[in-house]
Amino acid sequence: MNNAGLAKGRSGVQELNEEDWKTMIETNVLSLLRVTKLVIPQMLTRGWGDIVNLGSIAGLQSYGGGSVYCGTKFAVHAFSEAWRQDLMGTDVRVSEICPGMVETEFSLVRFNHDQEKAKKVYEGIRVLKAEDVASSILWSIAQPRHVTLQNTVIMPTDQGAVGQIFRGREKGR
Repeated sequence: MNNAGLAKGRSGVQELNEEDWKTMIETNVLSLLRVTKLVIPQMLTRGWGDIVNLGSIAGLQSYGGGSVYCGTKFAVHAFSEAWRQDLMGTDVRVSEICPGMVETEFSLVRFNHDQEKAKKVYEGIRVLKAEDVASSILWSIAQPRHVTLQNTVIMPTDQGAVGQIFRGREKGR
């Protein structure tokens, strides 16, 4: 399970901070490659395995203020597709789970632990919980060995697309 992912800031391309790029690329791309390279030989020796990459809807749809983050998640999407092709016939399955808005520490990290900014992201929206994403991961690997769920997009019903959000829900509804 490759669950590396973070975003730093919401600046446009003209204002991007190079240290933030490096952090996102190192975490979201390079660590995913390193970990996967370590486990694939063991899976091939065993004769089966599951690689589940946690992508993002941002790896399928870009948005302003997220160019580097979106680029890293597009990379996860491309790796997932290519690895499926590389590993055909080995019984090592590669799946990608692409969630929309999930209420985790993601926004706290993005906004350098500014609680108010992070809280506003989820205000008035019924968003996904970590448990919802975990459930989709478990479901994908529970399929018969001859079935690969290549790409699963999981979205809250209050989100139509990246940046398209219905706000105005009361808590708990």
